[in-house]
Amino acid sequence: MELLESPQKSNEAHPLPVEETQKESYPIDPTALSKLFGKKQIKQAEYLKKFARHGAESLKEIDVAFADNDNNQIAFIAHKLKSSAGMVGATSLASTCEQLEKIATEGDQSRIKPLISQLHSQYDDVKTYIDTL
Repeated sequence: MELLESPQKSNEAHPLPVEETQKESYPIDPTALSKLFGKKQIKQAEYLKKFARHGAESLKEIDVAFADNDNNQIAFIAHKLKSSAGMVGATSLASTCEQLEKIATEGDQSRIKPLISQLHSQYDDVKTYIDTL
C-alpha cells in the first residue's frame, strides 16, 4: 500500500512524469499554453478567458442547432470548438467535440443529445478551472 501512497508524497516513486500527472488531474493540460506562450502567465490567462467566452457561445449555438435538427451546423460548430479546445489543452473536451462532429455528420440523432450533455459538463469543468486562475 505504501507504494500507492508514495506518489503523492514524492515524485521519485511516481510511475509517470509530473507533466503526465498534471494532464490527468486538470481539465486543461497546463503545458499546452506554455508551448504557445512560454512562461507569459498573463497571456495564457487572457487566451483561456477568450476560449471560455468562445466555448460558451459555441455551446449555445450547438443547442440551437440541435433544437432545429441541423446536424450539419452541429458538426461545423463542434469542429471549430474541437480546434480551440485542442489549442488550450482541453483534450477531453476536444475529444468529445470530435465524437459529436462525427455522430452529427452521420446523422445519428439518438447519440447526439448525450454527447451535447457531456460537452456541457466538460465545458463547465474547464470554465471552473479557468475561473480559478
